[in-house]
Amino acid sequence: MTRKLMILFTFFSSLMVLDGGFAQNTYNWPLKPFQQQHFINGTFCENRPSGGELRHHFHNGIDIPLSQGGEVYSVSTGVITTIDPTGTNSYIRIGRFAYVHVDPNPALQVGDQVLAYNTVIGTTNSQNHIHFIDGYYNNETNPLLPNRIDPFTDTYNPVIFSIRFYQNQTSVQFSDNRVGGLVDIVVHAMEKTDNGRLGENNGVYRAGYQIFSEDGVTPIGDPVENFIFTNKPGNQYIKNVYFEGSNLSTYIYIPTNFFDMDGYWNTKTIPFGNYQVEVFVEDTRGNISRKRTSVVVVEQDITPPPAPILSAVRIIDYRQLQISWQPSSAEDLLGYRLYFSFDGLNWNIHKNEFDLTPADSILDISNFTVRNPIYFKITAIDNAPIPNESFSSVYYGLRSNQETPRFLLVNAYGDEFFIEIVKTYSEDIIATGTYRFDSCNRRAFQNVFADLFDYDMIFYFFGDDTSSLSNEEKIRLKSYLQTGGNLMISGSQIATSFFNSDSSFYKEYFKIIADGSLSNVDTIYGTGGQIWSNEIIAVGENSPLPFVNGIRGIDGAEVLVEAQGKTVGVIFRGDFAGGSSPGSIIFLGFPFESISGFSQRADLLRTVFAELSLVTGAKITGRADVPVNKFRISSFPNPFNLYNSSGSDLMTIQYELTASRNLEVDIYNLLGQRIRRLFTGRVSRGIHNLTWDGTNEKNYIVPYGVYFIVLRSDNLQSVQKFLILNSSDYF
Repeated sequence: MTRKLMILFTFFSSLMVLDGGFAQNTYNWPLKPFQQQHFINGTFCENRPSGGELRHHFHNGIDIPLSQGGEVYSVSTGVITTIDPTGTNSYIRIGRFAYVHVDPNPALQVGDQVLAYNTVIGTTNSQNHIHFIDGYYNNETNPLLPNRIDPFTDTYNPVIFSIRFYQNQTSVQFSDNRVGGLVDIVVHAMEKTDNGRLGENNGVYRAGYQIFSEDGVTPIGDPVENFIFTNKPGNQYIKNVYFEGSNLSTYIYIPTNFFDMDGYWNTKTIPFGNYQVEVFVEDTRGNISRKRTSVVVVEQDITPPPAPILSAVRIIDYRQLQISWQPSSAEDLLGYRLYFSFDGLNWNIHKNEFDLTPADSILDISNFTVRNPIYFKITAIDNAPIPNESFSSVYYGLRSNQETPRFLLVNAYGDEFFIEIVKTYSEDIIATGTYRFDSCNRRAFQNVFADLFDYDMIFYFFGDDTSSLSNEEKIRLKSYLQTGGNLMISGSQIATSFFNSDSSFYKEYFKIIADGSLSNVDTIYGTGGQIWSNEIIAVGENSPLPFVNGIRGIDGAEVLVEAQGKTVGVIFRGDFAGGSSPGSIIFLGFPFESISGFSQRADLLRTVFAELSLVTGAKITGRADVPVNKFRISSFPNPFNLYNSSGSDLMTIQYELTASRNLEVDIYNLLGQRIRRLFTGRVSRGIHNLTWDGTNEKNYIVPYGVYFIVLRSDNLQSVQKFLILNSSDYF
């Protein structure tokens, strides 16, 4: 070795860290000029995304901008231990230092000796920067610390943008800085290292907080400084450090956490009252920024407000939807959340508590174009530090079509129960044709919420409720029947309740007399000569009905159904006292919704509508005497989403035969129209599967909505309802 080269080697060795050690010797920059500060595009332990995950790993080095093709030098004399020339993450490692996004010098190979600041170890690739790492994998250290990369001067204070407070380990934010319980302090901050293009948006070195009394002078405990980025934590802890919303260039810290575990500010240890929270962030050169915000520590409120009562959902004019509710009685009410669903299972928020204030009780929606059934429910939200949401109201629904008839569903069962009776009735009704319907509770009905003459038929369902009709309800129903209206009213204990309150009204307009009660009823029989003649009707889904009212029809009311030798349902068609047009009433001493099986309820309603000339669509089956539900049949997925992101675009239909049969399998829509024949032929005994891709006979995708799978064999038939969803936003 020449004397000149020996002197250079000795000089650079005094500046470098030799292989295998972590002595705090300084080193220069890995690009020319070596002893001049360069810009920094990214600092140590910044958040880094990967793929679709925004918080994936810690940045394990610093980024130094250098255009593609720029020469890169080693900061240490040593042996090349790794070379990887592939892709944009190509790199070369000499001892403890790695140089990433660098295309290695093709003249070099593993085992070669390189001299610090002498050998060109590679050139930058298309990433246009050196990702410089000080340390071995999972043992990296911060190159910007004192006694590391040199020269490096930073005179800029970090910047704190915001301080927010969240319930510990959640994304639920405390409102108005009123906090309680276990609190996460969340701070959005960044560090400016230089005046480079990206030098003012880097991650910080330290982050912490301290609590002060209301006057801001007296500290409540010592400063808490859990985050100091000297060495890189394990990537599994990235979400302990960075809060939701962090990404490649946004750094939102949770200084109440530890690197490796959850932490929090425990407000339970201090009295309720006003405090100041100070957050501080610092860089590697001791530049520090502090920001304070006032908070109020309050008692935790975990009690939800009373639920509002949804009153009515109706179309009041062409394409004008109105939703009304009774307000919640909560004194700390913030507002309401209104949800909608097309199937009663999957719910989406349409309006939130900032849209619907405590003063609101009616929502009008213009240009309403949904033609499929849609359901709504509402909840109340209080103004607690962590807002509480009430239980949901009963949900109501409607269907808006230009076709008639139009029906009104009145829930007389009660507002305090989350029941699906409205949905049950609506599905039964729409299965028989393209009917419109609105729905409401009794209070809305008796408050003259709509003109009853807009409705071709009213369904009043009491379930097992024992209450009687109010005077307002009697007046409205009397007027409706006198002017040619059609009413169906059902309930297991209403006949007795009615007669205990006002027997004369029910005799004159409902055409009945109470005739005792029945118990443990599981089958009801249609009587000869009437619309449900020869029907055998199973009631009670899992057990017999404990109560059924016996009744006797008067003034020409005819027996409709019987149970245990007593009449339990009548139908009257004709003029009512003081009336101007003939109307009709069907009175059932049991809940209609208790009839087992969707198909049977739909078939029974279909015969009612045909008798009352309210038919709009064809029947699914052309024969009223074909027995139904004689085969086991199922479909999945149900609901069937033709537009999902999972890639699945087939529905599987499974059925079971107990003997070999000639079989037809068809898909029908709500109009009773066959839209696709899936199979016809001889099928052996056992379980069989078919698939359907959601297209009609012309191979067009069918619209979203309710459909039916119909299996027919000779004089036997089974029907399975399913729903096709569309994930679009409809209003």
